[in-house]
Amino acid sequence: MQATFKLVKLEPWHLASIEIQEHQKYFEARCKDPAYRVALAKEGGITGLLDHGPDIPPTIVGMAGIMQYEEGIGYGWSVLSKYFPKYAFRITKTIKEYCREQLQENFHRIEIQTQDDFAPANRWAEMLGFEFEAMRKQGSPLRKDMRVYVMLRED
Repeated sequence: MQATFKLVKLEPWHLASIEIQEHQKYFEARCKDPAYRVALAKEGGITGLLDHGPDIPPTIVGMAGIMQYEEGIGYGWSVLSKYFPKYAFRITKTIKEYCREQLQENFHRIEIQTQDDFAPANRWAEMLGFEFEAMRKQGSPLRKDMRVYVMLRED
């Protein structure tokens, strides 16, 4: 049976099950923390997965969500698996739609950060419709320079 790509509501077990991409390995410990998984899932989000049928666990391809930072301001996040490149077009399109929907319904500003020296993430932020705003020197726990991208509601 061929696997079917599906988009579903984020659930805590998705974070525990993802085979995280190499560039996000630093985040793996948080994905294993039960309290963190539950808290993140409560904020809401979406997961792209491969459904292999009733007898085989699904494969998590990637997930994303937006946490409320302040009233009207959200902080976007994503965790991607090593399988992401094969499904990048589908997930990118869906996350872009999700962000625009959230921008109209819940936020006037959504902010994301990418590592300055990881060009694929910077390109992906722009493909999602975010615009570069600023650089945060040593803005990550690993003391990496971070790019700040934003999506703004124009009304």
